[in-house]
Amino acid sequence: IREIISPKRMIKNEIWKKRMKKEQIPYKKEQELEDAIITKSDYIIMNNPYQKQYMTGKYSDAIKAKAIVLPHSFDYSLYDIRTPHLFLKAIASMKKEHSDLAEKLEVFFYGNMSVKEKVYLLDNELLDIVQIKKPVDYKTSLSLMKNSDWLIHIDANLSGVLDENIFFAAKLADYIGADRPIFGITMFDGAGADVVRDVNGLTVSYTVDEIKNYLYLILYEGYQIEVNEENRKKYDAVNVAKKFDDFVENKILH
Repeated sequence: IREIISPKRMIKNEIWKKRMKKEQIPYKKEQELEDAIITKSDYIIMNNPYQKQYMTGKYSDAIKAKAIVLPHSFDYSLYDIRTPHLFLKAIASMKKEHSDLAEKLEVFFYGNMSVKEKVYLLDNELLDIVQIKKPVDYKTSLSLMKNSDWLIHIDANLSGVLDENIFFAAKLADYIGADRPIFGITMFDGAGADVVRDVNGLTVSYTVDEIKNYLYLILYEGYQIEVNEENRKKYDAVNVAKKFDDFVENKILH
């Protein structure tokens, strides 16, 4: 069966071929660093075979054999414990006590939400406060973050399994980059909680009353926080990359 390729795709293919024919001149220092890391590593983990071929194609079979392909993964056990349910319950409780809540609070969730949570919104008449928006692309999500008053971070409650949460939600790094106050619902100890506190964000426990109390302070008492800019810089990709480069320079190349 012959594949039918659109004219637009054919043009893209030709442009790609021409680019590949051009002499590639890698930066000498970066190339030496890459060679040193790949050569000295016991194993190299990739997430797909294309990446493996691209990264190890020029090396010996012995080095290629060190490259292991493991796919991106998900964990079903986390799906029911990392939800906005307690946050929604806090809003529902506040609405019963404050008839003007819809004038003071708007919450936007972007992406998918479970049927259970959607039903809860309907049953508790929260759609005038909480809106579920369709997923957006990455750049749009960054823009939305930068223009938000607060950003909600919810960690999975693993207190029945671990004393501290060892997981770090990738979106939290984008939150820090957005330079907006973070409202974190987290375990007391853990990677996410430490990072939120480090930038002077707010961390609350998995209790409706505590979430509700802080929402009240923010909405009715004018409670505000200032992002710790000095600590925020630690998470800037430029600074993290420099720290990593310095480590490699001192530990691997010398």
